[in-house]
Amino acid sequence: MDTSGMLRPEELPFAVPKVLADAIYELIDAIERDDLCVDCYENEVESIARKLDEEHDMWVRRYYARGGWRNGRP
Repeated sequence: MDTSGMLRPEELPFAVPKVLADAIYELIDAIERDDLCVDCYENEVESIARKLDEEHDMWVRRYYARGGWRNGRP
């Protein structure tokens, strides 16, 4: 699947811890290769995002784990 429109961690309007950035990149890679277990990668991003403050946590979870990137919005 084409993920060229998906924001990369360095493009986010807030600081992203390395562990979360790594999980986001793994999710992007899984989506690009049409991995059958993409939900596992989404769950990992969602789990790690819970360590952020509430606003950024929700943003990351809506955008990456719940597919908001497909609509071009968080």
